[in-house]
Amino acid sequence: MIDAGYPGVVAGRLGKHGWPATLFLNGASGNVHTADPAAGGKSLSAETVGALLAQDAQSALKDVAYHAAVVLDAVSTTVELPYRRVTEAELTGAVRGAQRFIDPAIYECRIPAILETMQARSTHRAEVQALAIGDRVIVGVPGELFVEHGLQIKEAAYPAHALIATCTNGRVGNIPTAAASRRGGYETTFGPSSMLAPEAGNLIVDSAADLIRRLR
Repeated sequence: MIDAGYPGVVAGRLGKHGWPATLFLNGASGNVHTADPAAGGKSLSAETVGALLAQDAQSALKDVAYHAAVVLDAVSTTVELPYRRVTEAELTGAVRGAQRFIDPAIYECRIPAILETMQARSTHRAEVQALAIGDRVIVGVPGELFVEHGLQIKEAAYPAHALIATCTNGRVGNIPTAAASRRGGYETTFGPSSMLAPEAGNLIVDSAADLIRRLR
């Protein structure tokens, strides 16, 4: 089943307060989730998360400044993201730190096709995009970028205010930091959702920073 999840709850609640259109940007959410470690990893309900976000949005809207006109601009670039070099242990999910939270058969049936693609070309072509709305910049990244990368982009954008939109213009899977790649975990476990080299995230950050400078 596919539903709107907690962003849908946010939109519904704001709509009842006179805001008919809600733009939801998922941010650099590659290592973010709504699970509660204190509750054994149980996720908060969509209604609970949506209600909390809607309440914060309502509070922020009280201080919104409106402008009669803003400058709009857009730029994009194509980045060649390198695939990782995989070991036999990674292929079987036996490497230290690997976490396969879904049926291992899903990995086993899809990995051969992934390897074929990686052998055909050493990089994955990805589009990084920047949209300027006044002093706000929305950076579009085609994958699940980690929070640390998102913060680097925000720092590079200063004094402009950058917002991150991931899984835009395609999807290359998880884009973990180099440190996370060394540590391991679900997001770095080789398979359908994680196949890029550890340096891929930094390449995206550098490309995004360059796009923001071009917008200025």
